[in-house]
Amino acid sequence: FSAVQATRGCPYRCQFCQLTGFRDNIYRKRDVKDVINEISSLPTKIFWFHDASLTIDTRYSKSLFKEMIRRKIKKRWIAFGNLAVLSRDEEFLRLASKAGCIAWMVGLETVSQKTINEEIKKGGNKIDRVSSMIDKAEREGMEIWASFIFGFDNDDAEIFDTTYEKLNEWGIKVAEFNILTPFQKTPIFKKLLKERRIFTSDWSKYDLRHVVFEPKQMEAKELEREVKRISRKFFSLDKILARSILSKHKILSFLANYSIRTFIYGL
Repeated sequence: FSAVQATRGCPYRCQFCQLTGFRDNIYRKRDVKDVINEISSLPTKIFWFHDASLTIDTRYSKSLFKEMIRRKIKKRWIAFGNLAVLSRDEEFLRLASKAGCIAWMVGLETVSQKTINEEIKKGGNKIDRVSSMIDKAEREGMEIWASFIFGFDNDDAEIFDTTYEKLNEWGIKVAEFNILTPFQKTPIFKKLLKERRIFTSDWSKYDLRHVVFEPKQMEAKELEREVKRISRKFFSLDKILARSILSKHKILSFLANYSIRTFIYGL
């Protein structure tokens, strides 16, 4: 896919996010007309908004969507968004759909509300709103894709099966499963360094696929093994096909799943 950035930076300070490592991580917005002109020039019919999240400034994003609708942009797109906005702002969803959105990638991070409250501190993430978010998005012809992180201090061996069950309950068509990675200068890096739990400074391992610290409630090898297990289970070919058949965007869903399976997890 082609890619466009309408905004850069993020005002949120998630404990694990590499963007928190930038001291002056100012949130910047491009002129809407410049963004529209760039989108119009793209050679592909589908593109990604590579913004940290298009739900950060909803007034700006709504003005962008309205201009895309007015200009009759005939392209489809995917963007990153957050649960708080997508579960509540129906006008935002309606405008996004009319502007060509087909899917939102949402960082749910975990299915544990306790972990969200105590460790992630992502105030807008309320797990009991996920079903509502999915229903509202699908009514407008869009899908919710989700990403998860494993390895928080509250995570024990049960978190993997619990997550998989929730994915099936919600009907999530596309997902990513990452290992908590303490990138330099992030709050989680400073915390784990202070606790002497980081056991390697081989930066090639800091790729969301390898464990580089000592988890609290499982062994490092167990964490790595279990993330691989849930990935193999979710991205088995029969499961991909079953989800794609139920998807509103069957070909896109299949290609997204198969690309993640092949290029990220090497399955």
